[in-house]
Amino acid sequence: MGRAQQRPSDNMRDATCEVDALGFDNQKILVVEPDDDLRLTMTRVLQRNGFEVEGAAVVQEAAAASDRCRLIVASHEPPDASAMNLIQWAAQQDPAIPVILTSAGATVAAAVAAMRQGACDYLIKPFEPERLEAVVRNALDAFPSQQSTARAPEHRSSH
Repeated sequence: MGRAQQRPSDNMRDATCEVDALGFDNQKILVVEPDDDLRLTMTRVLQRNGFEVEGAAVVQEAAAASDRCRLIVASHEPPDASAMNLIQWAAQQDPAIPVILTSAGATVAAAVAAMRQGACDYLIKPFEPERLEAVVRNALDAFPSQQSTARAPEHRSSH
């Protein structure tokens, strides 16, 4: 924990994947959200759950931060691109990177179209922090890292 967090631009990253306390490899989750407050909240929720998180307001920033990205959580309404362009861009980076879209004004048709284009899940805003955590865990379980054989422990619901 006392280790300084490295930026994506650091080329001197360890070649081996570290495993955090939750069992996930230490690659980052990229949060693409134009709303500063929501992006900060999502980042904090994921960091509290042991994830390294990089935030971006727009897709262009996300492209610069995508080095070794393990999962993308992105707004369906990024101001500089369509969600479908974002999904295509992520697939070009690495087809194994799951993309979770979020939207405040989603229709069933939009969610279905996003899933057909390659999104692995869709969150309707506003959502509870626990829902974000569960969707991220499910996506990481469904799309295991090619670089790590470590599995996350079963997440037990308190219900």
